[in-house]
Amino acid sequence: MRNEFMKIVLISSDLSAAVFLGIILAGYLLESREVVEKSKYYFYSLWVCLAGLILDALAYILDGMIESSIVVGLTNYLAYITIDILIACFTYYIKSRLSEKDPGYTTIVPAIVAVLCGIDALMLTFGATTGRLFRIENGVYFDGPWSDYIVVIPMICFIVIEVLIISKVKSLGIREVSVISLYIFMPGLAAILQAVNQDLELGYVGSAMGLVIIYVMIQSKVIAEEKVKAEMYSALSNIDVLTGLKNRRGYDEALGLVKKDEIIGTIFCDANSLKETNDKYGHEEGDKLIRRVSTLLNESFPDGEVCRISGDEFVVIVHNALKRKFAGRMNVLIDKIRSNGWIASVGYEIGIGEKVEELVKAAEEKMYEDKSNYYKQTGKERRR
Repeated sequence: MRNEFMKIVLISSDLSAAVFLGIILAGYLLESREVVEKSKYYFYSLWVCLAGLILDALAYILDGMIESSIVVGLTNYLAYITIDILIACFTYYIKSRLSEKDPGYTTIVPAIVAVLCGIDALMLTFGATTGRLFRIENGVYFDGPWSDYIVVIPMICFIVIEVLIISKVKSLGIREVSVISLYIFMPGLAAILQAVNQDLELGYVGSAMGLVIIYVMIQSKVIAEEKVKAEMYSALSNIDVLTGLKNRRGYDEALGLVKKDEIIGTIFCDANSLKETNDKYGHEEGDKLIRRVSTLLNESFPDGEVCRISGDEFVVIVHNALKRKFAGRMNVLIDKIRSNGWIASVGYEIGIGEKVEELVKAAEEKMYEDKSNYYKQTGKERRR
């Protein structure tokens, strides 16, 4: 039969630890799918440990409060068996960390631990149904003859995991090894305390403390790294690799940010003789031509949204444009283009942001007029 004062202490400890894990889980639920997927075994460990804490606290609360031996017995059984699930989840968490640090890493250790946990679960089930693990009389819990041995297999699993960590110290890194080892130490310490005083059943509390330490020291960094990667990938998905300008997707987003009531300047630019350059001198020279055009646009309109929307086509969107000033800047750009061998044809239009797509279309039509003059004056064939 359990000590009443100790029951209150253990219930308070379980519920306090559950609150901490609940806060961490709430934060995880707000993270992206990529973050959760990368940390899924840690995520599973949190859920299982939280379930164990609640079941453990519930087992103490129900003990002696109700006469239903079935309910009290089932709650205690589930509280015991959940620790095996937690150990298995944490083992696979370590495996995932090792696999990330060492892509060639393979091991049978997680399988061995899973088998040990399965054996322990079967023994707990047998012990609970036969009364060897515990018995319930009129809703009151009493230890069975096996109660002194319930920590044996979990301790063996912890030792196996620690040996794995030590053997892979180079892959994990010193700091990460010390943090993960601390997780092993916490429930291990709880098991030692329970061996000294059987009433001190703090296995789930020790596991929860370890998971919190791992979150602070490791998982918070994993989350931060994934967020940085997501932001980087998002930025790269909007960027043209060759020029560093916004690509078609970036252009579409730029259009969506235009305010309906602002004055917008639009420029449509098309590189001249790109096909001829590629055919005669190779694609490397063609790439240089594209970069030269992008440089001229960037230098002339550093305040604009400069986008490469296709192979040789560019669009620039200038916010809050002033008609006379914008026209003057365009004249400077046209002079630069002509002095650089008329490497591009260009057209522009200015108007209200609500009609930005129409403005771009008008600028494109003017570009074609400039393109026609280019072919007439140079004598080059249009298809080139």
